[in-house]
Amino acid sequence: MTKAEILVNKGCNIFMQKERKRYERKGYGLFFAFLIAATFFLGVPEFGRTYWASVLRLKQDFGLTYC
Repeated sequence: MTKAEILVNKGCNIFMQKERKRYERKGYGLFFAFLIAATFFLGVPEFGRTYWASVLRLKQDFGLTYC
């Protein structure tokens, strides 16, 4: 191999290592974004079924209004 080929090969390896790290970070970010979205769409309705009736009851008991 010539010196130029070695430099190009080394440069490509460095580039690929940086890209691999970048996409791994995005992969984890995508995983956590999915986890947050799933928690929101599955957790909020469950929270509403469990606690919203007692919130409305407390609101009525203390005479609270929205305005």
